[in-house]
Amino acid sequence: MPERTQTTHPTITHPSGLVFRVISADSYTARMSRDQHTLVMDDGHTWTVGQPVGWHGTPAAWRTDDQAIPRSQADENLRRAHAATLHNLVGSIATRIADEITENRPADLIVEASRKYFAFTSAKERTQDEAYGAEVATALLRLLPSPRIAETRGEYALRIRAIVGRTHV
Repeated sequence: MPERTQTTHPTITHPSGLVFRVISADSYTARMSRDQHTLVMDDGHTWTVGQPVGWHGTPAAWRTDDQAIPRSQADENLRRAHAATLHNLVGSIATRIADEITENRPADLIVEASRKYFAFTSAKERTQDEAYGAEVATALLRLLPSPRIAETRGEYALRIRAIVGRTHV
């Protein structure tokens, strides 16, 4: 009897660490997947991801041929410069938010609505373009942790500074 070998399916990784199994874009599995949306993966390309029916917990990713066209070097350099600028801006805004909530009523409790308010108003103040402001606010919301129950503004500021210190060296 022939020996059974285990096949390793190709995978692609998202910057958050999520791993997706690569499947063919024109497959039935891709067409019937739930929760389809696009993500930019570690390779810098945009992939469509979804949850194939019956794959219980295993997400999949696929690309159509027109998406498979690689970026030019100039486009890739612009994307990296934009990402670096956004990263630095978000880090400085988060530090400013931590300073502000430490200086003003640090013993008061922080709530989720305050987190969103700080993210959107700070992004709006620091950017001129509305679309870029929305991108900055979204990045800030990803960076700023959700407040814990009965957490003070001062404690929350300490958590913000710890996160910025780890991610924005």
